[in-house]
Amino acid sequence: MRELSRYFKGYLKETILGPLFKLFEASLELLVPIIIARIVDTIIPSENKGSLVLMIGLLFLFAIIGVIVALTAQYFSSKAAVGYTRQLTKDLFKKIMGLSKEDRDKLTTSSLVTRLTSDTYQIQTGINQFLRLFLRAPIIVFGAIIMAFNISPKMTLDFLVMVVILFAVVFAMSHLLNPIYAKIRQATDKIVNMTRQQLEGV
Repeated sequence: MRELSRYFKGYLKETILGPLFKLFEASLELLVPIIIARIVDTIIPSENKGSLVLMIGLLFLFAIIGVIVALTAQYFSSKAAVGYTRQLTKDLFKKIMGLSKEDRDKLTTSSLVTRLTSDTYQIQTGINQFLRLFLRAPIIVFGAIIMAFNISPKMTLDFLVMVVILFAVVFAMSHLLNPIYAKIRQATDKIVNMTRQQLEGV
């Protein structure tokens, strides 16, 4: 991992700012139920129209800020992921070009092409999603539990059960999809090899 982390060099600012903006976005989303609960429980029964307009305006303000923050987070995360992948691909290409003919034949040309294209794209997508969800997902999950406890302690148990089920589903899907992904990669190598052979034949 230390060898791979060096490709973040030059994109450290984007790597940090992306998750931080997502954290800010998640915090804004978690404040919405509190405002709505205050409107329903306090402002509407007291028929305070001034406070009602103020709270609705605050919700709209949160929505606008949330969109801006989300777009900013997407920009920084995408920039970091693309920059990382570009530097990784350059070094990978140099490594492949430095291989001996025997090593290239052993690895096969189709497999090397897949590593330079499909696999690097998957890495880029994975980094992008990680930076966007690294802080947002835990904050949303655990923040929702805390907010549910503040609003209605009875709902907290339901949220905890849903979180446990969610973790179980994610773990099961990851366990099941890993072998499938390996088969897909092998099939991709085969398709690339067949396409290359047909083009050479033409």
